[in-house]
Amino acid sequence: MSSPILQLEGLKVSFSVPGGTVNAVRDVNLEVGKGEILGLVGETGSGKTTVGKAVVRLIEPTSGKVLIDGVDISHLSRGRMRPFRRKVQMVFQDPYSSLNPRMTVAKLIEHPLAIHGVANRLERRAKVEEIVDRVGLSRAVLHRYPGEMSGGQRQRVGLARALVLSPELLVADEPVSALDVSVQAGILNLLVDLQQEMGFSCLFITHDLSVAEHLCDRVAVMYLGEIVEVGSRSDVLVSGLHPYTQSLLEAVPVPDPVVQRGRVRATLPGDPPDPLNPPHGCALSPRCPLVDSRCIDEHPALLSYTSGQGGKVGSEIGLDHLIRCHRVAERKATSLVENTL
Repeated sequence: MSSPILQLEGLKVSFSVPGGTVNAVRDVNLEVGKGEILGLVGETGSGKTTVGKAVVRLIEPTSGKVLIDGVDISHLSRGRMRPFRRKVQMVFQDPYSSLNPRMTVAKLIEHPLAIHGVANRLERRAKVEEIVDRVGLSRAVLHRYPGEMSGGQRQRVGLARALVLSPELLVADEPVSALDVSVQAGILNLLVDLQQEMGFSCLFITHDLSVAEHLCDRVAVMYLGEIVEVGSRSDVLVSGLHPYTQSLLEAVPVPDPVVQRGRVRATLPGDPPDPLNPPHGCALSPRCPLVDSRCIDEHPALLSYTSGQGGKVGSEIGLDHLIRCHRVAERKATSLVENTL
């Protein structure tokens, strides 16, 4: 894989709340290669969206680094940050609240071009018409307002607005979760086609593992603000080793009702810990059926288990299956279900 477009090094994002401080993102190390789609998955509250917003500087990192093409942008001034705004764009979850209801579609899509001084007005209009064609909308929508469009059309407008600057990295935060199921497939297939045509990289945030399997080259799993497993799509979504990853996979329903009723699923007991008072050791230790004293006392590192054996932290993007679990090296590829029967 080529050098990464995005590198997160020790990223931490904290928020002060009544009663203390919530570490929403804790020591996240992650890379997105050029031309790659990396899926960031996990349940609600795991910190996925916070990571995405920190990448585009909508939220300021508490510590750590966000590197775009090798340049740390985490503490750049507004003026010095400006060139990187063109390189990194974001598509938001709610296509209605992310669009100004008082602007026409034409103005919404042209606005980023005007802000960055790209071309003259006629050339900008041509670019707007081109990107509208590419996202599968009729040019008749250019004179409409967001409130006059369907949810799928609005999300295509949001995608057009993000891509009109030809960014190198797109952060897509649950871009189809607010849409009808019948519309989701069209948006996902469109995103795949545009990524292949335009060559941008993508950090795709989702809670839906089937979407990640359809779209992503690699997948990273988050739990309680930290990465617990990352690897290729097959490493994580077919043969995931972390107990939390396996619980997510077991929760995905099977289309056959007979098979579904007969499944023995490895559900985790209880709820995620209080983020104001996280466990001292492994974040999953209060719920994990494989927990032992080491899990309770010692926080696990994100280590490489490419061959099923413990090793040092992986250094080459795309070559390692990284897992944050003391017990993985002991049980190797044994499934969580087999361990809990």
